Amino acid sequence: MHYREVDWLPDVVAYPELVQAYRDLGLLAAGCVVLDPGEHGVGPMAAQFDADTERAFLFESERPVPVLITPDATVMVEVSEFFGAPSVRLRTVLHNGALIETLRRWDAVPPWPTSLQRARRHVRIEEEMTRAGTVPGGRSVAVADGLPDQLLAAHADHVARMAEHYGAEPFPLEWMADVVAVQNLALAHADAVEARSVSILLGSTAAAALIILGLVVLGFMASLPALWALALVAAVASYLGFFRALVALRYRPGIRPAYVRLSGLSRG
Repeated sequence: MHYREVDWLPDVVAYPELVQAYRDLGLLAAGCVVLDPGEHGVGPMAAQFDADTERAFLFESERPVPVLITPDATVMVEVSEFFGAPSVRLRTVLHNGALIETLRRWDAVPPWPTSLQRARRHVRIEEEMTRAGTVPGGRSVAVADGLPDQLLAAHADHVARMAEHYGAEPFPLEWMADVVAVQNLALAHADAVEARSVSILLGSTAAAALIILGLVVLGFMASLPALWALALVAAVASYLGFFRALVALRYRPGIRPAYVRLSGLSRG
C-alpha cells in the first residue's frame, strides 16, 4: 500500500473550501495523491467495518488528496475526509531527516472494526492521533485546533521546538516526488508501529494462555482445586482486560520502532 501522484483535481477533492482557505493564505497547489492499495485493494480492510463505514471507506480511499505547500517549500498540507470530518495534516522535514507533523484534532473517535468495538470506548483522541510519534526515533506528532491560519501557526511553533531539539533546520521539498516519498515513508512507519503493538499483544495473550493452561494442568496433577480457581480467575481477568490492554499498548511510546529517516530526497 502506498501513495502515488495524480493530477491536481480540485473539483473532486474533499472540502474544496478548506483547500481554498489555505491557498488564500499563500500556499501553492503542489498536486494530488491517491492511495494505491496494491493487488488486493482495500476491500479486505474495509470489510472489517459495518456496512455504512465500509462504503465510506471504499469511496474515500479512491478520492485524490490535495497537497499544498508553502512558498518556501518547507511545509506541506494535506486535506482529506476522515469518517465525515476534515482531516488536515501539516508536515515538515528537517535537514537531519526528522519528520514533524501537526494534525487537526478529530471531531470524534473514528469507527473501529466490528470485532474490536469493545476497545473503542478506551480510545483517547489525542493519544490515538499521535501514536506514530517517536521523538527519540525521529518523528514528532502534535495535535492542534483551529482554522487554517491557527493550524499553520501551531505547526510553526511545533517545528521551531523540534528544530531546536534536533539541531536541524527545515528542508525544502521542492519536487512533488519528494512530497510523495515523505508520505510513503510516514505511512510505512505507521504500519510498523501498528504491527509492533499487535505483535506484542498477541505474544502477551499467548503467554497468558500458557500460564492459565499450566495452572489447570498443575491443579489436575496435584488435585488442588485452588489452582483451578486461580486459572478461572486469570482467564476471566484476561478476557475482561484484553481490549483495554490492546488500546494501552497502542499508546506506549517505548515499543514504537524508530522512524527511518529519508536519506536521499529526489531532485526532480
